[in-house]
Amino acid sequence: MAGADGEILIETQDLERAYRTVQRVVFALRGVSIKVRAGELLCVVGPSGSGKTTLLNLIGTLDMPGNGRVLLCGRDTGDLSAGEIAHLRCMGIGQVFQDLNLLDDLSARRNVELPMLIAGATSAQAGERAEKLLKEAGLDRTGDRPAAELSCGQRQRVAIARALANEPRIILADEPTGNLDQSAGRQIVNLLAELAARRNCAVVAATHDPQMVDAAGTTAFLRNGLIERTCRRDELSITVGAVK
Repeated sequence: MAGADGEILIETQDLERAYRTVQRVVFALRGVSIKVRAGELLCVVGPSGSGKTTLLNLIGTLDMPGNGRVLLCGRDTGDLSAGEIAHLRCMGIGQVFQDLNLLDDLSARRNVELPMLIAGATSAQAGERAEKLLKEAGLDRTGDRPAAELSCGQRQRVAIARALANEPRIILADEPTGNLDQSAGRQIVNLLAELAARRNCAVVAATHDPQMVDAAGTTAFLRNGLIERTCRRDELSITVGAVK
């Protein structure tokens, strides 16, 4: 868990995002403000449609807010050029998407190597680092297998290893345990919590999983695009299937 004086790596200020439909304007986020420090795992929980994925997309620079600010490592993303945003997305942010977005015909190792190759690493450099990341994720014996042949839990680990490829300070994970059984889910939860602490990065996970909330330092409750409350772990009561 991050200390109170840890570096703030993620900050959103009065974040708003609206989408126009044929009949009306729908607000996905309405004035959302959060801070996430180095070494911290923040869980964002809420019902489907509450704005969790929208929040991750805005932090990850995959979308831009209608109003408000996103500051990453102290830099306001609204002040960055398109080239600077692309560089930040490649080098500073690791994303684990809900549908993983793995290239199924490629091996697990090759999936992890690709972000490094895009960033300019040599094949030897990318291969060596991919081996280390897969081992760290518990997949040192499956690197040569096509991603399509891996179990759901193994695929999730490949996606996490790929997110770490370029040593980002920020990791974003959208429902990282959503398709896993309880045992595999707990392993992924522990892996993300350990990564936050060991690598001193900020991890934000959108989740419905009480196991992940149990491991998080802080949990933000999101509903109808609003943060209803933010709680430290010791302020929460977690039972099977419920968080209060």
